[in-house]
Amino acid sequence: MVKYYRLLGIAVLVLVLTGCDQPLLGPNFIREPIGNFTCSIADSAHGIDISYHNGPIDWSELKRKEPQIEFVFIRATVGLKEDVDYEDYLDGARKIGLQTGAYHYYWSNVNSTIQFKNFKRSVSMSKHDLYPVLDVEKPSKYGDKNLREGVLNWLKLAEEEYGVKPILYTNMYFYNEHLRGYFNEYPKWIAAYSRCPSSIDWDVHQYSETGRVAGFDAAVDLNYCSSQFLTQIKLPH
Repeated sequence: MVKYYRLLGIAVLVLVLTGCDQPLLGPNFIREPIGNFTCSIADSAHGIDISYHNGPIDWSELKRKEPQIEFVFIRATVGLKEDVDYEDYLDGARKIGLQTGAYHYYWSNVNSTIQFKNFKRSVSMSKHDLYPVLDVEKPSKYGDKNLREGVLNWLKLAEEEYGVKPILYTNMYFYNEHLRGYFNEYPKWIAAYSRCPSSIDWDVHQYSETGRVAGFDAAVDLNYCSSQFLTQIKLPH
């Protein structure tokens, strides 16, 4: 009996550590045609994304000197943890009238259901204006199939919970190598610093990770999207 429970405990541990939650099915996840999406910073909505790595932020300075910034996505959770500055950043951004969204940094080797429960527990979506975001940047030691199944599971759970399709964030290289063709129905936020990600059906372009913005002592990520898209991703409060 002791041996049985030991084996059961090992099985549970494996479930927690893997990201495989539900099968990845077609036909909604076939390879999409190569697009030609024009990058144009002019006449776009501008925003930033932040985590505790950005340190203290002078929100009044940001509002006074950077009126072009309309939105900010704040890291709320990472894997099974919370971002220590999430609540403070959210309060500061709301006080100066920025449109806010929350994102989760995905741990590619950890069960995605448990990760989503951490996000759901940590984030009050009623305090935000914009759709939730899943940030995926690392391959899984269990392989691409497992990674994609876990990512899909997180996105589906968020969609069921909030009634909107979450935004998928990644960089251009990682998307092409590991995710391309499997998440066509979700909005995409693509990081590409040396070129326009014109071969991807992107919705938000992160064009710099070394931006200099008033109110920040260190570099900050810079993003833009169409004003129409920013309107489309407002939460239905």
